Amino acid sequence: MGNHTVKRVRDVSRLRHYQFPQDAGAMAHPVRPHSYIKVYDKGAEVVRMYKTLLGSQGFRKILCISGHGSYFKRHDGKAVTCEDFNAAMRDANDADFANFLLWYSQAGTPLVKVNTSYNPEGHTFSLKISQEIPPTPGQSVKEPMFIPIAVGLLDSTGKDIPLSSIYHNGALQPVSSNDESVTTTILRVTK
Repeated sequence: MGNHTVKRVRDVSRLRHYQFPQDAGAMAHPVRPHSYIKVYDKGAEVVRMYKTLLGSQGFRKILCISGHGSYFKRHDGKAVTCEDFNAAMRDANDADFANFLLWYSQAGTPLVKVNTSYNPEGHTFSLKISQEIPPTPGQSVKEPMFIPIAVGLLDSTGKDIPLSSIYHNGALQPVSSNDESVTTTILRVTK
């Protein structure tokens, strides 16, 4: 593991140790509370989700100093909001990230459950993901949060199985790999 990976594991461990218990109790609050401003590690994780979804290249598009979608060109010397950052990501990558705004206004930590199954005859790996966000003071009803999830599979010898997909217009699209069709199916979020 490289230094980046070790630091990432430490950051997430610290977040889970300190922030998750707070989010589960009476002190729960969204990244951007309505009554006061507090910036903490949870906010950095929301930004990391943009990068996970877009990849490094897509994430860096907003940093391009001369580009029309440049975050710096738009906001240099100005006070900015979470919505401004969201709009910069949207415009630079031609994608709708409105779902991410819930992370800034909704308190608590989603409880994510993952169930998997493999069909050897159909060579199909199924992944079922569900989430629940427990009520917090002042927010008894929660909306599903958008959570990008990276998935990788290994063959029987431990080698990566090449999977390909493209995030476009709010959905993962099937692409071809080695002249074989690779299909990714996304189940819709139900409330």
